[in-house]
Amino acid sequence: MSTITIEEMQAGMNRGTLRLSGRGLTVLPDDLSPLAAKLRVLDLTDNALTALPESLGALTGLRTLILLDNDLAALPDAFAELSDLRILDLRRNTLKSLPPSLNRCAGLTTLRLAANKLKAVPEVVWHVGGLKTVDGLKGYPNGWRKRAFEAFYAAVHRLDRPPAVKARMFDLFRGRPDRSTPMPELFESLTVPHDDLRSAARDEILRRGDYAARPVTAGDGVAVLGRIHGKRTDLKERLKGVDIHYGTKVGPKTTHVVVGDNPKAWDGVERPGLVFCAESALMETLDALDTPYLIEEAEESPEAAADVAEMLTSPDRDTVAMGLELVSAGGMPDGVQTALFYVAKGLGDKKLGAKARKILKVHGSPKVREAVAQRSKLFSTGEKAESKTASAINGYRALAPELDWPRMALWIKRDHGVGLRFAALAGDEAVRREAFSRMITDGVLDLYTHFSGYMPSFYNHYAWHEAQPLPAEAFGFPEITGLDLRGCRAKALRAGIGDLRNLRTLDLRGNFLSTLPTAMGALTGLEVLHLGNNRFDTFPSAVVTRLTGLKRLTFVGNRGPSATERPAILTVPDAVRAALPDCAIEDGLHRWQESLKEYYWDKA
Repeated sequence: MSTITIEEMQAGMNRGTLRLSGRGLTVLPDDLSPLAAKLRVLDLTDNALTALPESLGALTGLRTLILLDNDLAALPDAFAELSDLRILDLRRNTLKSLPPSLNRCAGLTTLRLAANKLKAVPEVVWHVGGLKTVDGLKGYPNGWRKRAFEAFYAAVHRLDRPPAVKARMFDLFRGRPDRSTPMPELFESLTVPHDDLRSAARDEILRRGDYAARPVTAGDGVAVLGRIHGKRTDLKERLKGVDIHYGTKVGPKTTHVVVGDNPKAWDGVERPGLVFCAESALMETLDALDTPYLIEEAEESPEAAADVAEMLTSPDRDTVAMGLELVSAGGMPDGVQTALFYVAKGLGDKKLGAKARKILKVHGSPKVREAVAQRSKLFSTGEKAESKTASAINGYRALAPELDWPRMALWIKRDHGVGLRFAALAGDEAVRREAFSRMITDGVLDLYTHFSGYMPSFYNHYAWHEAQPLPAEAFGFPEITGLDLRGCRAKALRAGIGDLRNLRTLDLRGNFLSTLPTAMGALTGLEVLHLGNNRFDTFPSAVVTRLTGLKRLTFVGNRGPSATERPAILTVPDAVRAALPDCAIEDGLHRWQESLKEYYWDKA
């Protein structure tokens, strides 16, 4: 047992700071009161403490307590006396809970809890009003970024509400709402400046409201609580036209409550029998009741919808504006949500985008409304634009899977030059073929630029990538004269490559190839073949010697499947050189690989 005396602690104190890091301490003195007058900072990092003495409460002037890397399974109630404590670092202990006494540390601003055994958010997190930084908490879904909780905490922590209320808001935030949460409390959550919490609260309110089972009809009363996207005066006139009472608060005539953004008051929402609905659901009902929409009255509405969608996705902005006017005046038929979403998020025109967003916020499906409210970009430019764009579209697709995202990716390509990678992987056969056809320039199908986007070095990070199959559509254009497959991480080539009889150039560098398909031997017109940076264990002589038209062959940087062991440096066999006397051949290692070989492998 490693101990320390109070006298040693007093002697080690310097200007109110005592640092005892890495001393292997297992216990502290029972009486710490002699330190109370001067001690302000106590650092006990990297010791073996399993408990703290109750006399810790005597250190009333303590402002910073660092207990990082110990074996504490519990804390004493003495924390109730540490009213001046500002920073408490409890990371990397074995704590399963925090004592209620910690709630009385009114001055606490920073609490660090990472790498403990806490299975729920401690009450102190919601109780202490001065807390600004809290990290290391559990209780929200795996995969959430830390800053997602921090943003939520910052928004909720400003509320002057009991800890139990904040805890229920946290349950909403993490997708596990307490079904006993009072309805007024859910409406209060709609006022917290945090989009995820508001969305969760709205979903829970609407779930309880069950509007589908009891839609509004003539004689009912509607109260609109909060901000809506349409004009209240227009809504009032429409309701009046079908004999429905309109109000801005819950009254005796109210049967339905429209759940808007940031309501100012919500008295009466707990009244039994009320039905809660979204603005879009109410508008759909009104559309059916008064049928003012021109497009929906058209005899061939599917064709009309297709025409409007074509206008919305036109490269001409005036045509897009005309399509928006038609939708605004005539309602939103089925089949135009994808086109509207592209105008709202992908077109890049602020005025047209704002108008499309306004339409979707009223008439879009719940998931589409949630997606259109996101502020992240739908596409990316610059370095690794294709992979970043694919990631961005995938994020939106998770929110609103009902939209045609591969088709949208093609529109993004048309207007912004990126998006083909996503369309080529996620679309149906027709979309994939169209995506690959757009990768062809001057007879060359360039998957490196539009599909892969980079050619990693096999020596460095290349070995960390996983192989992936090449889409069959990439080999469906027999007219092409060049095929660039650099960096596609292909483990094998499809036999269909033998049908590309017009190929003159084939670049296969930066893949996982260890063999070539026999069918490739039919490419007798091939003039340039690049096989560098692959995983060939032996040279594919049987195929290459059949390519009698080759004028240039590169086989540089092939080291076999291992990225860490001493490589077997592969070269082109003499028999192949003899079979291709007019072919310029480059093999062995790159210059920088030669330098590494000399330094690491040949040094001995």
